[in-house]
Amino acid sequence: MKAPILVSIPHGGWKVAPEIEEIWALTEKDAFHDGDPLTARIYDFSDRVVVQMVMEYYRAVIDLNRAPNDIAPQNPDGVVKSHTCYDVEVYKPGCMPDENLKKILLDRYYFPYHRALAEAITRDDVGMGVDCHSMAAVSPPIESDAGTPRPLICLGNLGDARGEIAEPFNRVTCPPEMIRFVKDEFGKTFAHEDVEIEVPATASVNVPFSGGYITRTIGEGATPFFQIEMSRALYLTGSTFDEDSAPRPAGTSTSRSRSTPVRSRRRTPSGWPRRWIGSPWPGSGSVALPARLASKPAPSPRATMLPG
Repeated sequence: MKAPILVSIPHGGWKVAPEIEEIWALTEKDAFHDGDPLTARIYDFSDRVVVQMVMEYYRAVIDLNRAPNDIAPQNPDGVVKSHTCYDVEVYKPGCMPDENLKKILLDRYYFPYHRALAEAITRDDVGMGVDCHSMAAVSPPIESDAGTPRPLICLGNLGDARGEIAEPFNRVTCPPEMIRFVKDEFGKTFAHEDVEIEVPATASVNVPFSGGYITRTIGEGATPFFQIEMSRALYLTGSTFDEDSAPRPAGTSTSRSRSTPVRSRRRTPSGWPRRWIGSPWPGSGSVALPARLASKPAPSPRATMLPG
C-alpha cells in the first residue's frame, strides 16, 4: 500500500522549453545551479506515495514557486525570469520574452501544474502534501544575507521557528507538532553528517524559508502541507561533484563527475510515521551521494506525473 502523501518537485527540471530554445542564453551549468539540481531523483517516492508531481523544465524556464504576476522585469527572478539567482542573464541580448510569449509559457507550463496540484491535495487518499526543494549551501547574491551558510534542512509551514502561527502570514499550513516532529527526525538523521562548511543548524523550521508560493496556496486547505529545503552541501560538494560539470537530474553520468563519497556517519531515523513522510531517498547516478542517499537505483522521472 502506498503512503497517502502528495510529493511536489517543482524545481527539479532538466529541459529547456522548445518555445524559447532559440533565445535561451544559459549554459547547462548555469541552468543546473539556478534550479534544485537532482531533486527529481533525491525526492523520488513514485513507488511509495499516492501522488508525485515533477516539473521537467528548468526553474529558469518557468518558476512554479512564484505568483503568476511576479514576473520580470519587475522581479528579475520571477515566474518568467530575466536573470538567475546568481545574476546570470537567462536570454540572449534583446530577446527577453514579450508579453505574448510569457503568456504562452504560463499557459503551457505553469497553470497546468498548479491545477493538477490543487486537485491532488483534495483527493480522498491524500493525507499530507510536501513541496520538495534543495537550497544553495550559502545564500546566493540576490539574497539580503548573501554568502550566509544555511542549515542542512529547512522546513516551512509559514510560521515561526517553532512552527507556531506568526506574522506576516498569521496561519500555518500544517500543525506545529507535526513540523517539529519532522525537524527532530531530520536532526537525528543528519546530526553527524560530515559536510564541508560550518552550518548554523542541522535542521530548522521556517528559517531561512517559511514556504514559497506553492506552500502559501496549496496549504490553504485542511490537508497538512509543508515545504522541505535540503542544503546542497549534502550532495554537491568538492568530495562528490565536479563544479565544471552539470549533469541533468534525468540522467546520464558524466565522466567528469567524481566518485569519492562524502564521509557519512548518519544515523537511521528512529521512527518515521508512514502517514506523515516517506522513507529514505534514492540516489543519483550522476554524483556519488552518501550511502543513505543512494539506497536504490534511480528510476526514470517519466515514472512520475509530469504536467506540461
